[in-house]
Amino acid sequence: MRVAIRADGNTKMGYGHLFRSNTVARALHESGFSVSYLTETPEPASSVCIDQAEIIEMDGRDELLSTVRELSPDAIFLDLPDAPVKLQRTLREEALLAVFLGSARNTLACDILVNGHFFAKDEEYKWVDEEPIWCLGPDYLPLRQPFPSLASRSKKCPQELERGIILMGGSDPHNLTPAAMNAFEGLGVKVTVVVGPGNENIKAINHTRDTLGGSYDIQRNPDDLPIQMFNADVAISGFGTTAYELIATKTPFVGVTRNNLERETADKISKHVGVPYLNRSDSCTRLRINLQALVSDHGTRVSLRDRFAELVDGKGSKRIAREIKARLDL
Repeated sequence: MRVAIRADGNTKMGYGHLFRSNTVARALHESGFSVSYLTETPEPASSVCIDQAEIIEMDGRDELLSTVRELSPDAIFLDLPDAPVKLQRTLREEALLAVFLGSARNTLACDILVNGHFFAKDEEYKWVDEEPIWCLGPDYLPLRQPFPSLASRSKKCPQELERGIILMGGSDPHNLTPAAMNAFEGLGVKVTVVVGPGNENIKAINHTRDTLGGSYDIQRNPDDLPIQMFNADVAISGFGTTAYELIATKTPFVGVTRNNLERETADKISKHVGVPYLNRSDSCTRLRINLQALVSDHGTRVSLRDRFAELVDGKGSKRIAREIKARLDL
């Protein structure tokens, strides 16, 4: 069986769609599927996706349809920022269609809807034609390796913190990393400052380190990032895919929303788990106050760790792959 996965990613839009869909690609490949990636960003896709995936460059929806017809896949997995109902209907005519959407903003015309957000079951969905199979909530949260393995490990929550980590995404276009470094100042914590592959603000980050002094270890795209996230006692992070990866590692964090979509996501997640968060336009002082409050409140950090462990078990991608395969086997 063959699955065609439609997803894009780059330093401007982020890599979240590629990372997320690739975890599903891996699970499908392990279930016996051959995988083809249909993407407008072939170089980032090649750097992220499993080696066994065929990367096919395409441009626009007309070329998508012709490519799908040429491939004749058994299933299509769509992971884009937006999935108009017309596009869904067109693709559904060609193969079983599974769609990942993080909200109910699009009317559905798919066979399977996947929404791994904590708040997925709270959304009010609309659909045409047949009602889709619902894969909703953190049981269907796709996480890249080794986060599924880390989610199964126990984690201590010490009274006195030793390690912090700053994660502002692959590119940090708003240059929020220096503000996060300032927020850690004076806490006596060793801080790993992660600089993503597309981050062009390294001079500002180095200048902030030199100005502050203290213990800031600047690392560009480290290979052992998941382990460092698990070993951290506290974090400051953007509120994209990385936030869910921190939840999988059971690491308490202060979130910073970098756009309206992340703000909307953070507002909804806060109803299920009390992660403190701010908007990118908020002051450095407010970020420092929120971080200091989290650092000083051991009970809150223990509660967050335990709630994170309760919500995420790391098996979402395998469940998604099983649903797709089961539907094809009918």
